[in-house]
Amino acid sequence: MPRYFGEIFAERTSHEVVKGQRTARARQASQDELDALQIDAPPHISVAVLVTTQTFHDEDGPIAYWEDVYAPGTQMPISD
Repeated sequence: MPRYFGEIFAERTSHEVVKGQRTARARQASQDELDALQIDAPPHISVAVLVTTQTFHDEDGPIAYWEDVYAPGTQMPISD
């Protein structure tokens, strides 16, 4: 997107977008995630990924849910 989706949503609906709490957790990667992240690991090896999630709301309730999956070793900011 050329801009933050909340700005576009607000322009088109006149509703303000509010970010919900961002959470993070580690878990084992699925094969689809390993493929998408181009991680070549033997089937008997588990690979941990970091997953962050965030829900966006307007005054009527949830409007969007974001989930990002990060490969091992990826550095990401912890604040928005």
